[in-house]
Amino acid sequence: MDLTEQRHFPARMAMLAETAAFVEGFCARHGLSRDAALRITLIVEELFTNTIAHGFKGESDTLIGVGLTRHGDHVG
Repeated sequence: MDLTEQRHFPARMAMLAETAAFVEGFCARHGLSRDAALRITLIVEELFTNTIAHGFKGESDTLIGVGLTRHGDHVG
């Protein structure tokens, strides 16, 4: 069974901590190791900041969707 969660965050660097907390919470709720949670959080943080800097060319109120799915031993 796939376990999916998603949230949307304004494209603002001030939302980075909340975005990371969402990822960490997902990992905790779905029994992922601390090491896996740290790696996944880093990836999402990089994607989030790059979307703001390079995708939107700066901060805005446009929403960035973050979705995570656990399928067996994998997260996507």
